[in-house]
Amino acid sequence: MSLSNTIKSIQSIKRMFAFQKNRYMPMPDFDLSKTKEIRVSIAGRILDENYSKLLMKQADLSLDQVILLDKVQKKRPISKEEVALLRKDNLIEGSLNIDVYSANHPHGD
Repeated sequence: MSLSNTIKSIQSIKRMFAFQKNRYMPMPDFDLSKTKEIRVSIAGRILDENYSKLLMKQADLSLDQVILLDKVQKKRPISKEEVALLRKDNLIEGSLNIDVYSANHPHGD
């Protein structure tokens, strides 16, 4: 793949993530397990209502924050450092089972 095609692919992926964020929907999932094949799955429904409501309420969240919140809503592991970042911004709750804060949480307002 040429450098320009690689750059176009990266830009397309970022657009896909931004599009889902702006729709308050889960982020795309990529399957890179096959050598010359990439599979993309895009959920067409809300998985966690708190995630969607949080994106609506806090439209200024960075794409990095949204991707981490997406991992939380999908019950995927995140590092202790990532947990600390989300906690610092009052975006998650819980100790063993981490969840996206409910829409009624004040989020430091």
